[in-house]
Formats: sequence, structure tokens, C-alpha cells
Amino acid sequence: MLNQIENVPEEWRGKAKASTYHQLGMVAQEQREWATAVSHYNQALALFIEFNDRYNQAGTYHQLGMVAQEQREWATAVPLQPGVGYLYRIQ
Repeated sequence: MLNQIENVPEEWRGKAKASTYHQLGMVAQEQREWATAVSHYNQALALFIEFNDRYNQAGTYHQLGMVAQEQREWATAVPLQPGVGYLYRIQ
């Protein structure tokens, strides 16, 4: 549907699509459908990276970490992105 809208910048469409994937990931996470949640978050993340949306990249990395935490996958939860997990002291 977003691709059919005319006179809308590609960046806007890409970010809207990424936000949709992120929200779908949140729904799947709430339903405890971990693989589906991770898939949607990864699709969102790829688009946020493509359009250099650092703010929403951070939110998506956070949600990926929360999915890993909920599955008790501690090794995955902490270092999702090299350097990013250590911006804040984990206590």
C-alpha cells in the first residue's frame, strides 16, 4: 500500500514500513512468538539502518534484547550490537 502512494519521499515510505515491522514485532513478542518477533524486528532494523534512523535503531535493538531476555538467552541479550550494549553501565 505504501508503495502505491505517489508524491511521498522514499525515505518516508521506508521509515513507515520499518515502524510497521517494529509494531508487528511487538505484537508477536506480546504473544510470545519469539521467532516471528525477531524476524519483524530484524526487518525493521534493516530499514532503520538503511535510512540512518539511529533513534529507532536503538529502540529496535532494545526490543531484540528484551526478546532475548524473556527467553533467558543472556549471551544474546547483552552484545547485540558491538559497542552499543556498553554505552550504559549494566549493573
